[in-house]
Amino acid sequence: MTVWVYWDNICRINNLDTFFFLPIYQPVQDGISASKIFEILGLGTNTYRLYESGEMPSVSNGRLISTIEKPVSFLSQVEASIHFLSDKEINKLTNHVKKIQEQETREWWETMFEEKIFHDHKPCEYNGYKSPDLLKVAKVISYFSNELDTYKTKVNKLLFYCDFLMYKRTAHFMTGITYKAIPYGPVPADYDKMYIKLCDDERINITQIAFKDGNYGEKNSWKGR
Repeated sequence: MTVWVYWDNICRINNLDTFFFLPIYQPVQDGISASKIFEILGLGTNTYRLYESGEMPSVSNGRLISTIEKPVSFLSQVEASIHFLSDKEINKLTNHVKKIQEQETREWWETMFEEKIFHDHKPCEYNGYKSPDLLKVAKVISYFSNELDTYKTKVNKLLFYCDFLMYKRTAHFMTGITYKAIPYGPVPADYDKMYIKLCDDERINITQIAFKDGNYGEKNSWKGR
């Protein structure tokens, strides 16, 4: 039985997310063995060998392992094991866990901001039973920018027509946008935030166009990322 098979067994019987632990076990490829990680958990190399030979983990050991479901918990286990870990091992494990924490923080901010833009982050009746997809929005803008002058007002209407035509044909939206009603027709609920986000992500360009009457418009175009 490989380390991945018995690790999957541990996760399965303790209702844990196997895929979370894959990044934690990445240090195995960086010179930190699986048996060493079992030592960090206080389980010892003998327990590692038993699991490797096919023995299922006990409930108590499974619960111990579940305490490192979050990177910060695993980091505390590493810090408690400095008496037998080398400085090199401590640095590798600490740096790896911190990278995971940074990635989780970035993903949390991305998710929170997208929820502010789309209002309904999970598929529901308001977004046409489709999870919001900023890349899909950018690609729709890309298609129309090759065919038309894609000023913001026109893009808002085109997105609405795309999604509702898609819903008529397939029973779900194309982009996952939630729309709101205004006097001149429906528009994405927070379209200004949505376009700013797409521009910040370098997926579209927003260009201000001055008109002869003194007014101006904002033109959206695909940036090709």
